[in-house]
Amino acid sequence: MPLDPLHTLEAYSLHGFTSAGAADEMVLDYTAFFNEIECTDPHLLQYKINDDVVAITEQHVDEGCFSFRFVAGNPQDLPLIYDIGAASTTEINPGDNRVVVRGAWVIVVPNSRIVIVEKRRPGITIFQIEKFLTRFGREQLGLVGLSIAINPIPSSNFTKEVKQLTRIREATVVMRRPNYSWGDMAKELIGAPAAESNAAEIRIQINADRNQSLANDRGMIHDLLKLVQSPITGLKNAIVRGQSPTQAGEYTVSLEKTKLRETIRIPKSATEKEVREGLGQLANNLIDSIHKMSKSAGGDGSAKD
Repeated sequence: MPLDPLHTLEAYSLHGFTSAGAADEMVLDYTAFFNEIECTDPHLLQYKINDDVVAITEQHVDEGCFSFRFVAGNPQDLPLIYDIGAASTTEINPGDNRVVVRGAWVIVVPNSRIVIVEKRRPGITIFQIEKFLTRFGREQLGLVGLSIAINPIPSSNFTKEVKQLTRIREATVVMRRPNYSWGDMAKELIGAPAAESNAAEIRIQINADRNQSLANDRGMIHDLLKLVQSPITGLKNAIVRGQSPTQAGEYTVSLEKTKLRETIRIPKSATEKEVREGLGQLANNLIDSIHKMSKSAGGDGSAKD
């Protein structure tokens, strides 16, 4: 008997500010921002981003939690239908002003700066969500210079897998400007260059000598493992390569592959409302986990970096 479809939600942190790095830099009022989206005419919630039209077609608000159904599609693409009986294919034209789209639910908790994204293939990319929100703020709200970044929240597996490495050959860290520019936590990992250079993003790679290992009890690996204990950071990605006792050859640990995620099976016969409710409950579980993670790291659940 076929299994019910598997749905996956992935967790991210939200960073938004205007006039980044300038004397008048301001952090985005996240709750007010998403309230504006919720109140906006749906006809204005659509943008051309590269070749795709990206839009919000449905939205719900529940106790400070916003749920948006994002869709995206290329107006030039025509769906190709395969007829099993005739063993032939046919292009279907959806008609004028109609686009075949892929979709995904995006759940936002502004007060905690948490973003939960439904992972689908094909689906909506983080890049598209970032660009959509940035353009909405600039074009609809007049927030000139608005910049929005959505960064993955690490699961405990990242730290676990890095600590299991018996030799670390190489480590790469990519950081984007955090919520309060380059704060103390970010400086601890990358030093002063990003802050002093007014950088939007910085990438650092370190390599061990031949047949040697990078230290994990001091230096960059140590600081990285400390940083990923907090859910809300400026980390865009981190990649650590080395030898693992459980893997043959070189093993790679990446933040992208070990981000915090949860899965659920929802019956294929479920209505759209039932699917949304199932995803909502799964999202609540993720959000609770993130709040606990933040408190364990010494935060208050709203993380300010």
